Amino acid sequence: GKCEAAGARIALADGRHERIERLCGQRVRIQLLDPNGMNLRTADAAVSDNGLRRVHHIRLKSGRRLTLTDEHPLYTPSGWRKARELRVGGFVAAARQIAEPAEPGALTGDEAELLGIRSSGKGVPEEVFQASNEAVKRFLAGYFAFDFVKYEHHLFAWRAPSEEAALDAQLLLLRFGIVSVVQGRRLTSLPRNSEPVFWDEIVEVSTEENVQTYAVAVFDSAHCYLSSGVISHPRPGPGCTAGVPLSGQTLQPLSAIRQGIERRP
Repeated sequence: GKCEAAGARIALADGRHERIERLCGQRVRIQLLDPNGMNLRTADAAVSDNGLRRVHHIRLKSGRRLTLTDEHPLYTPSGWRKARELRVGGFVAAARQIAEPAEPGALTGDEAELLGIRSSGKGVPEEVFQASNEAVKRFLAGYFAFDFVKYEHHLFAWRAPSEEAALDAQLLLLRFGIVSVVQGRRLTSLPRNSEPVFWDEIVEVSTEENVQTYAVAVFDSAHCYLSSGVISHPRPGPGCTAGVPLSGQTLQPLSAIRQGIERRP
């Protein structure tokens, strides 16, 4: 079947990127990027236990890691390809931007910036993912304030307290259309590109037997969802129809983040 192992980060409509195992047995509202029209929208989905399966561990150049069963497809330049068909040197599609929640959490800008300072040396708190873009920007101003490694030519590098924190920040930066690469604890932003997706190169593939897996069923005609930002193919849910379109998202320049940082005394 089309399944993933524990640790997969599923993009939810409320802004969170929740681990798939925590969603097991639930019906949730997700955010997806339709690879046909390349438009972001929300849809209903359900996550279920799929037992022990052989899986393929796929590491991408961006630092993302996916663990997929044989038949689980990812979107490639030549269309959907099953995990067992993917090879080192190939590419898979990842979102260049994640939309702001339609109903953001109550976190204010001042609260977010203070939370960013207090979270320095830790991961990104869940409530930040659910916040408005303005609050997220203020959080990042505080979060990055003391740990920048380099900033030049509209790009930056940041040394995170841990690889997990770097991967959190990588997902959060997608709210502003900022794509980045994580190597260990180091996060480096990449130049902008006009393409609607980021083609992430496969750098390592390995297999493992008898791994606990989970299936995502999506109730949407696009038959896709975002896993760690990568366009992934689910089981089709019954009665699939097109989901709710998200309002157009304006890509916010990296200067917006920089201005927030420079505003600090």
